[in-house]
Amino acid sequence: MKKMISVIVPTTGDREEEFQRLCNSLDKQDYKNFELIVCSQKNHEKIESILQEFHFDKNHVKLDKLGLSNARNIGITHAKGEIVTFSDDDCWYLKDSFSNVIKTFNENNSDVACFQMFDPTLNEYLKNYPVQSKSKLSMVDLFSKSSIEIFINMSTVKLEDIYFDVNFGLGAIYSSGEENILLSDLFRKSYNISYFPIVIVYHPKKISSQSHLSYQHVISKGPLFSRIYNKPLGLILLTLFFLKKYSKIKNPFKLYFHSLKSLQKYNTKLLNDLEK
Repeated sequence: MKKMISVIVPTTGDREEEFQRLCNSLDKQDYKNFELIVCSQKNHEKIESILQEFHFDKNHVKLDKLGLSNARNIGITHAKGEIVTFSDDDCWYLKDSFSNVIKTFNENNSDVACFQMFDPTLNEYLKNYPVQSKSKLSMVDLFSKSSIEIFINMSTVKLEDIYFDVNFGLGAIYSSGEENILLSDLFRKSYNISYFPIVIVYHPKKISSQSHLSYQHVISKGPLFSRIYNKPLGLILLTLFFLKKYSKIKNPFKLYFHSLKSLQKYNTKLLNDLEK
């Protein structure tokens, strides 16, 4: 029996054309045993209207709370597939994406497989990907991975081990890093996370007119490092981050102290939550 792939898509329904493009790409897959789980957080009627145009297996979960990580956590409880991935509403897939994913899992001993993203309009990769595959990624490798690159083998990974920290991700206190936390948690539980140099998903490459990193991006780093490691190491990594990105940070000294406060506040909140 063919393995099913579950595609979980959180959306606020604000990008109708992009979501339509995603659904069209799913409809054209040469591997047909998949399901789409859409977790809409707003504009439910718009999403439902688009979904009605397609006849593949789908499930529309309507939420009344914003938050990317929360939506993904809810979405995965509805998944029926042996393989799960987390899509964005503005990405889309190649015709043979899912058949390549299935082939990769069949030929390799991976609990989690990470692939490549590509922008076909600019004809550019979204990252500087390694040319060679890697059967077992290190903790450091995980920081370069994005959610839509990740496919999880539910036959070997326990459902309760797949959890996006709701303090991180779009709509949360800290705007990024949720996929890095997920992968690091799985890594510590001895799951085998691999990388394969295969383009699986298309996504527009962001071309920013800003020469500096955003405030929210920088402020999230201290809590992210602290969440994945611990407070002392988080402080060291935060300092190294500032030294490396110094030229790309506006008012780096001022923002460094703001980041220290953010790190301290996160650890205080974490300690209070543990004591409850």
